[in-house]
Amino acid sequence: MIRSIAALLLLLLPSLVWAQGTDDESPAEAETGPARKGVYVQVGGLVAIPSFDSHITNGAGGPDFDPASAGGVDLVGGYRTHERWATEFQFTYVPGFEDTQLITTGGIRADTMQVENLVFSINEKYFLMTDELQPYLKAGVGGLVGNLDGITGNFRSSRSGGALRFGLGADYYLGDHVLVYAEGGYVLPLSEQIGSFGFGSLSIGLGARF
Repeated sequence: MIRSIAALLLLLLPSLVWAQGTDDESPAEAETGPARKGVYVQVGGLVAIPSFDSHITNGAGGPDFDPASAGGVDLVGGYRTHERWATEFQFTYVPGFEDTQLITTGGIRADTMQVENLVFSINEKYFLMTDELQPYLKAGVGGLVGNLDGITGNFRSSRSGGALRFGLGADYYLGDHVLVYAEGGYVLPLSEQIGSFGFGSLSIGLGARF
């Protein structure tokens, strides 16, 4: 995890230095308008699409797991460092990917299984446009926690490790301080321990600028 955070800081450093060294905004643009510098927060709902491996318990004898999509929430807080760049913290919570038709191939029996995913990351965000409509790309490094719950099998397991986040989306400003956004993303686990818990997501939500 420490190496992942260090890698992110190295990723952010060139862009932040570039932003400070090539700031071509006029004083008026720097203080007003959708691309102004400053703090922002966003809250959204999402649909998460799992890309889990079929075996999620230790060893090849565990139950096959083929969960459906699940709902979740996204919380984002960030700072716009430049008209084209922002650095943000993002937390994603998916309370339960669930499968009620497991096929047990080993000694574990669980007719219903859930996986709760918690993902946090520090992202760098690049805006392709700076008007009211602002498409963007983002990439980040962080961690993922996956909590398994074999509801009818009476077993629980928790796994954690590093993860990468990728996303693309668009902000649309309704005024100086309010925006709506839509985003597609993917969380890619970095370790074998949580390698089964990757997922894609589609989210929409509201944001506020300060």
